[in-house]
Amino acid sequence: MQGLASLLLLLIVCASSADAQQKRTLRGQVVNRDGVGQQCQIDFYKGNDVAYRLSSDKQGYFYVNNAEFRTYRVVVVQGNRQEEFNKVTIDSNGLRPPTLVVRW
Repeated sequence: MQGLASLLLLLIVCASSADAQQKRTLRGQVVNRDGVGQQCQIDFYKGNDVAYRLSSDKQGYFYVNNAEFRTYRVVVVQGNRQEEFNKVTIDSNGLRPPTLVVRW
């Protein structure tokens, strides 16, 4: 019986830990080539579907809540300007790269 209780406790701890990892908020930033934050729209694509549609603030910061760990294609849009990043990864280490540098 004690072994069963220990196993149950271990499963609860593992599930809570995995759930906490998936629910953390990650911060990224969009800057131009001069390092100035850019207010824009950021779309994270999973295949052809938008997984997250975000907006950055005036300093270029954006936040991803409850992110799924995987690699995304990211499109940054500001007015008629657009920049695409083919490999932006979200994993247990956070967002990589944490700063997206646009050419404008």
